[in-house]
Amino acid sequence: MEDMRLNYRLQAFMEGKYTPAFAPRLSLVLPTGDTDKGFGVGVVGYEFNLPFSKIVSDRWTLNFNAGMSVFPNAHQSQHLTNYNIGCERDLRRQPGFQSHARNACRLE
Repeated sequence: MEDMRLNYRLQAFMEGKYTPAFAPRLSLVLPTGDTDKGFGVGVVGYEFNLPFSKIVSDRWTLNFNAGMSVFPNAHQSQHLTNYNIGCERDLRRQPGFQSHARNACRLE
């Protein structure tokens, strides 16, 4: 089992004709994972993400997310900070079927 995340998400903006939906997320990361097996960091951490989503047609949806994770005093009294950015496009070919393409980058 990995570290557990307790999330708070605020639906800040609903999608409009020309604007995307926006729902920032703040997470408390609890050290429940087995660090010896690589399933956790071993300290309490925090995450903040800024996701946007826009339906551009009956068949296409675009998603974008940027965020960061901070784990204070994770390694020998040094902070561990990760940055992430990602995008995704969803194609609905027919009712009940979706195709996803994702691109992501994680900076540590």
